[in-house]
Amino acid sequence: MDHAKKKPVKLRRWGRGPNPLILKRTPRRPPEPTPERRPGLPDYTREQAAYARVKWDLIAKYPGQFVVFVGDEMIGPFANFPLALRTAYETFGRRPILAKELIPDDSSR
Repeated sequence: MDHAKKKPVKLRRWGRGPNPLILKRTPRRPPEPTPERRPGLPDYTREQAAYARVKWDLIAKYPGQFVVFVGDEMIGPFANFPLALRTAYETFGRRPILAKELIPDDSSR
């Protein structure tokens, strides 16, 4: 018995197109967010304006606590964020709310 070196067997590929085992996939980039692609986002201009009106008074009275704004209405202050959210959703239902932590900072009024 002669054990001659065997040539490697070439496997045939059946079908057409690139070999899916070798094909490198490039990750797809998510589409850029545009206003047309994001319909129905809530508008917080009323809530932000209401917060801006009373911000410094609230920070002086309740530093480190949380308040919630829905439209022009404010509820709070609350000791922690989960309590503020739970109370807001119980009071106003599932609608967009603006919750803010009252953090004193050194910036000018």
